[in-house]
Amino acid sequence: MSTSIAGAASGGAGRREFTRVDRLRLLNVMARLYNTQLRAETFLEGVGFPAGLVPGWQQNGTPTDYWNAIFQDLDRGVMQDPYPYHQFLEFARATYVSNRDLTDLHHDYSEPQQNGSQQPQNHMPAADANTSHVVAWLDSPEQRTDLQAWLAERGLDPELEWATPTSASFRVNQRDPGAVTSVMDQRRDLHWTVVRPGVPDYVLRDLMVQGPDGRSFRFSDVPSATTVGQVAGEMVGQYEDNGGPPGAERPTVVEHVGPDGPRRMNPDATLAEEGVTEGERLRVGWEQRAAAVNPLDRDEALLRVMHQLEEYEETHPGFSVAANSAVRPTEYEIEFTQESFGPPDVGGGEPPDIAQHQVSIILPADFPLEAPQVRWLTPIYHPNVWPNYESAKYRENKYAHGVVCLGTLSESYQPSMDFGELCDTLVAIAGYRNYSVYEAGRDAAGRPNLHGDFYDPDAAQWALSFQGQERILRIKGAPVFRALIGRPARLGLEVERYEEEDETAP
Repeated sequence: MSTSIAGAASGGAGRREFTRVDRLRLLNVMARLYNTQLRAETFLEGVGFPAGLVPGWQQNGTPTDYWNAIFQDLDRGVMQDPYPYHQFLEFARATYVSNRDLTDLHHDYSEPQQNGSQQPQNHMPAADANTSHVVAWLDSPEQRTDLQAWLAERGLDPELEWATPTSASFRVNQRDPGAVTSVMDQRRDLHWTVVRPGVPDYVLRDLMVQGPDGRSFRFSDVPSATTVGQVAGEMVGQYEDNGGPPGAERPTVVEHVGPDGPRRMNPDATLAEEGVTEGERLRVGWEQRAAAVNPLDRDEALLRVMHQLEEYEETHPGFSVAANSAVRPTEYEIEFTQESFGPPDVGGGEPPDIAQHQVSIILPADFPLEAPQVRWLTPIYHPNVWPNYESAKYRENKYAHGVVCLGTLSESYQPSMDFGELCDTLVAIAGYRNYSVYEAGRDAAGRPNLHGDFYDPDAAQWALSFQGQERILRIKGAPVFRALIGRPARLGLEVERYEEEDETAP
């Protein structure tokens, strides 16, 4: 990162005034990111807004009203910089560098490079390769001021890079992180770390972390210099503060739930080194034993599944969950509504429209080391569900009726799998947004030779037909060419339930 207060305030050549619409865009972003008095005042102090003009929080009803009052003062010229909105934007982005809204605004108003181009949208700025940063976790603004003065007394010439109510980063004039560490070793009263040159230094405004029992927590203003192990420790602390689950002292593992699915993280690496950015999610679980399932592991896994299914039921109207026990259930029946297709009345006929579905989920004795068993209970006509209606395939294996082929669930199952994601996958299967079937040549009669990851060849044949594709698209299912490409690399991840949280909550 290369932006500092001095850098944001200097210059101005090539800049242009914010439009009325973009001024409103910036105001809305500020109201979401700095939605408490302490957050707002920390920002205003860092950016150099006149202290005597900082309004009282109570006299402005909402964060939007508060920031509108600030912006009105900017319009009156209270800042020395002739382009104050640029200064606000750059200082906010220096803190929340991976925030998409700030990145979009920065892209629209960044100065062209020497070749006339701008940085590509959503591009993470290059980390400063010439200086180290000191990141400290602090309890008060006074601690931040004292630390800056202390660093200056030792000749490190600190510049405030970013500040939040609980932490701050100072750029220092020393490239060697070892030399900076030697100085900071004197401050045993603070928790701090040194960010070496070339490593990004930013803050995650909201980091969603899922615990071992499936409950989710939102961590606010997390420095990217925080290690993965520290995040896990904070998560375990949430349980200890409330009595703690069995085995809370056991080692943890952390997964980064990124666009390519879960990835195990190095506990000693920082969030920046692991590439964690705004809007992503981590999972913390207990480290599993290699032999038989430990009773504590199983108890925690059963509790986690129960919480995840309860949360999914609460956030998805029309979705219901019934369990075989009120305490650590092992069997569930879920019901939901989704337009789909039932088995034809006669072989080769057109499948009727259906909408109501019942599916069972059974957690086997070796769960969580063994994947759950999923069966469709109501009749359905789908390539990836073993027929549970009268047919040749039905008679072929009476033990397979309704078994669901879940693709990557079987191929790359992880004990920490999110059962909310499993529910998303089942709804997507019913709606033909998730199905696997493809052609590999034709037989002598000109019919497709079907080879693929499916259980019902009749349903696969129909799904490939013109009539089948027409009806699948009519219920907003996926066209067959997506199935030809292959099943996605992970279960269908849905994070809207986190994004629906009140953005203005402190």
